[in-house]
Amino acid sequence: MKKRGQIYILVALIIGIVVFLVVSRTNIFIQEELATDIEAIGENYFIESNKLINSLIGAKRENISDILSQATTEFVYQYAKTRDPQFGLVYVFTNQEDAVIENFLNSRVIIEAQSGEREVLTSPEAEYELGTIELGGAKIGQGYTYRQIQTEFPDLFDQVLKEKFKGEVNAKQGDQIILDVDGAQYYFIVGDTVELNAVARRTEGDQIQVFQTRDKKDGAA
Repeated sequence: MKKRGQIYILVALIIGIVVFLVVSRTNIFIQEELATDIEAIGENYFIESNKLINSLIGAKRENISDILSQATTEFVYQYAKTRDPQFGLVYVFTNQEDAVIENFLNSRVIIEAQSGEREVLTSPEAEYELGTIELGGAKIGQGYTYRQIQTEFPDLFDQVLKEKFKGEVNAKQGDQIILDVDGAQYYFIVGDTVELNAVARRTEGDQIQVFQTRDKKDGAA
């Protein structure tokens, strides 16, 4: 049943496999009317992704994280960026023990956890500028984005560049996680349950529009 103005996430789980593995295929973003407003796109991502997570309750946490990553990748590149190429987001997926953060922004993200851990996530849209590299016959030069390198040359991305778009930090209930994006800081508090939050940003020149699923504190753009 279609609902106007909503994105639907359809998850196919292999029946009978509950204890050891959840296999999922996501099919995101069937929508009758185009959403071009950052708040509308961000809100759709937040609502529908949380529906996806709720549908996976009982699965192993790492499987939920992988499925969420796949769904978000499809959302950003097959839906959101086709409506607005300047759209990007970063999500924070938490439970009572740790947090997974994945970057789909046009900027790098610095993660600062209350545990003292600090991670830097590369922007998928940033261009590689450090000269030609090669591994096992594969060769790339300047001008590739890091997403292109990850997609077309995964071994080079993992073994040579050692860049990453996704990180994980320890985070117990009540801890604060700070995401720094171009000097703007976004604050998240780890709750008492599995939870997803996100920051969506649209950057064009000096103009930045932001949608965040929680209120920002001082210093956020």
